[in-house]
Amino acid sequence: MNAPLQLSHTIAGEHATLSVTGRFHYEETNRFRVAYEAVLDNPAVRSIDIDLGTATYIDSSALGVMLAMRERTRSAGKTMSLVNAHGDVRQVLLIARFDTLFRITP
Repeated sequence: MNAPLQLSHTIAGEHATLSVTGRFHYEETNRFRVAYEAVLDNPAVRSIDIDLGTATYIDSSALGVMLAMRERTRSAGKTMSLVNAHGDVRQVLLIARFDTLFRITP
């Protein structure tokens, strides 16, 4: 059995990291949206990393909510990166061509 989605964030100066653990799928997109909006709405934050290092699964709904976040982040004059994606999660990001839209770092 795969772990349910867990979300946490840290803020250090102008940089925030939103960590995703477990299965990131349709039923969890609203929780993710609430978590990233809290980080995005912080006026001190200028850059956000979505840490996928402990994500075990990602579906098209999760991709869609990250695309929406990208647009909100850009319109707020901030930057967003995807970090630590590996295995199946990284493969899904590459198949979806997210490497052409996001900075994806190991």
